[in-house]
Amino acid sequence: MRVLLAVCLAQLSFSCAKQTTPTGGPKDEGAPQLIRSVPANRQTNFKGDQIELVFDEYVQVNNAREQIVIVPTVGKKFEAIARKNKVTIKLNSTLLDTTTYTINFRESIQDLTEKNPAKNLKLAFSTGPHIDSLFIKGTVKDLLKGVPAENFTVAIAPLNDTFNIFNHTAQFFTLTDKEGEFAIENIKRGNYRLYAFEDKNKNLKVDSRSESFAFVSDTLSLTQSINSQVLYAIRLDMRPIRLISAKPIANHFLVRLNKGYSTSTIQSVLKEYKVQYDIPEFSSLRFYNTLTGLDSLPVRLVLTDSLLNTLDTTLYISFNKTSLQKDRFELKPQNMSYVENKQLVKGELVFTKPVAHLVYDSIYIRADSLTTVKFTSEDFTWDATNTIAKINKPLTKALDLTAIKVSRNNPNQQSPRLPGQDTRRATSGAKPAIKPTASKPYNQLIIAKGAFISVEGDTVGHTSQPFSVTKPENTATLLVEAVGAGNIIVQLLNADYKVVTESTLKKPRFDNLLPGEYQIRVVLDKNDNGKWDPGNYHLNIEPEMITFYTDDTGSKKLNLKANWELGPLLIRY
Repeated sequence: MRVLLAVCLAQLSFSCAKQTTPTGGPKDEGAPQLIRSVPANRQTNFKGDQIELVFDEYVQVNNAREQIVIVPTVGKKFEAIARKNKVTIKLNSTLLDTTTYTINFRESIQDLTEKNPAKNLKLAFSTGPHIDSLFIKGTVKDLLKGVPAENFTVAIAPLNDTFNIFNHTAQFFTLTDKEGEFAIENIKRGNYRLYAFEDKNKNLKVDSRSESFAFVSDTLSLTQSINSQVLYAIRLDMRPIRLISAKPIANHFLVRLNKGYSTSTIQSVLKEYKVQYDIPEFSSLRFYNTLTGLDSLPVRLVLTDSLLNTLDTTLYISFNKTSLQKDRFELKPQNMSYVENKQLVKGELVFTKPVAHLVYDSIYIRADSLTTVKFTSEDFTWDATNTIAKINKPLTKALDLTAIKVSRNNPNQQSPRLPGQDTRRATSGAKPAIKPTASKPYNQLIIAKGAFISVEGDTVGHTSQPFSVTKPENTATLLVEAVGAGNIIVQLLNADYKVVTESTLKKPRFDNLLPGEYQIRVVLDKNDNGKWDPGNYHLNIEPEMITFYTDDTGSKKLNLKANWELGPLLIRY
């Protein structure tokens, strides 16, 4: 009987301690309202070690350590406990003397029934005789996309020569809402640095490997409040470029880096040897065995990232003595099209290995029964690794479109701009390895077997690729007028924010655009180098400014239709 009584009392005690949702009655649509708090809002000379809030209904606490922002920070050791209509926050930390504290509860306190959060619940108090009253309000945006940066940490740091956003934790901060808007309140007069970051790992420091960030290069001399500060966030790995490993793997010599790079100079120290490599991943290099009579080859590697950090080193590349089966050498033509009103064939050839040699006479277009269009070195633009060739072939005679199946490609599939130069030698007088016959379809790209030879000596098989046709009546034209001072780059983006085409003119005309969704952005090219520069925190240089076109409704999207001419669209920068 005593055991049964003890069990019943234990169950009764647990039921009394546990918050439960009332049943029945009308749906609760109102948010909890604060009745009183200790300390009271804007109270001075507070000396307590916990905060108490009383509401007009039963409440619960949701994800307190993520949702509740205490500034200056007291760390993550505080506790938030809800009991009936009361919330107690145990700070578990000693408050600083003569300091104004601000607590933003965000969506941490909710009613029990419908989980409606208390709206705009904030509390300010001071451990000294007065409350600091200045504030900074503004917005954080993704610079390259022109969209609000939600749930970013926005912080200020008192001006200090040793402060670094990558090494020091934020003490005075807030979080952006869904519109990217923020407010840091109850700030004392002084000089500050302002910055923002994603803080995915919740350590209150910028991890540039995986987190976007923004900063204001000018010091904020805060003597009055700021209402409309804008920060522009980008993803930029600020670490110095570093070699992780370099060793033979299978038939290759693989170099791994801690990050990607923008430009490279890779040369054999021994002038009589040429190195061949490709880039299997953005942060690695794969060298192919071109050594004859050498155990190893010294190669100078100079890699530079977008911050102008440079890795300059000499490697001795070598290869395993046992040769494994080679990977297949394959070719994939992409985005092959014929632009009717320009009499232009364009597209892209992507190879699985670097190309060492090619026979131009084995690459041609059979235009009709009497005409074969051959290629020359001027028709190809190769990337630095010789694995991607961009084709841009003007024709002296229009193709017979009755032999081409007209198709509408996705406007969001575009070839990237490729660096590098063609170093191939044309074979004069050579005949195609496979002669097309009348039974074969016309107006296709024909690549005969043996036309391309890889660095490992193997060739691709016979390939034929039909063209899609870009006809004026199936495309759109867009006119843009950019108004402002300074050099610019007008970029046309697809729905995935990929650059479709661009121009350095202030009144560009974009023709032969396939129907679809686009956006326009203008890069302010301050240094006139023809590209967008991401800035450098260590040099206190902000990214080059970008402005998006928006219509009268504020929308950035343009839906282009076939046989349309739109514009000129005005964009001020």
